[in-house]
Amino acid sequence: MSTGPSLKRLAVSGSAWIIAGFGMSQALRLAGNLILTRLLFPEAFGIMALVEMVMRG
Repeated sequence: MSTGPSLKRLAVSGSAWIIAGFGMSQALRLAGNLILTRLLFPEAFGIMALVEMVMRG
């Protein structure tokens, strides 16, 4: 009998951390885009959005 956490528990915990990290990165990306929308004029924001889309896929 092992005294450590089970493999299932470790998998669920790891998955939760990965999902939370992905969600946080998407929220920060959205917040950054909202800020840039206010700071840049429309043409510059459009070019920036196209470049980001090409870079991230």
